[in-house]
Amino acid sequence: RYLFLDEVDKFPKFSGKEADPIKLATERTRTFWNRKIVKVSTPTTRQGYIFREYERSDRRRFYVPCPHCGEYQLLIFSQIKWPEGERDAKKIRAKKLAWYECQACKKKIIDHQKANMMIHGVWAPEGVEIAPNGQIRGEVVESGHRGFWVSALYSPWLTWGDIASEFLRSKDYIELLMNFVN
Repeated sequence: RYLFLDEVDKFPKFSGKEADPIKLATERTRTFWNRKIVKVSTPTTRQGYIFREYERSDRRRFYVPCPHCGEYQLLIFSQIKWPEGERDAKKIRAKKLAWYECQACKKKIIDHQKANMMIHGVWAPEGVEIAPNGQIRGEVVESGHRGFWVSALYSPWLTWGDIASEFLRSKDYIELLMNFVN
């Protein structure tokens, strides 16, 4: 009844003896009227399986409120900041020099504020707005498939400095930068 497929972008499209393994696994659930199929993966390319599945879903993203102004927003990498001119990845991480800058009020959001933002976060499908009280405004188009996209920026185990530091270590090496972006 329950099917969990992890890292589906790494599944082979054809095993040589049988058809697509994702399709085969999905077929095994057909006898259950109340089946649940969960497909999880780090996206690799726009042509990858998980990206295509996300595209046909209701495309939900996680919006969090700024602890200063309350504006709901998606966490995006370009809002992670650290002192201008500082390029020492170890120092940025060790001394917790990085912060997140609110897209609306431009105030600094520091690491310990992230947990409360996550508690008050809202999963919302594409094309809607989030009111200051966290309620979804707008028409939610039903697709029959839920799709959720979340990045490492939301992780309770990573600080803004961890992420900034990893970027600085990766930015000059295409294979490391590709992993960072994915």
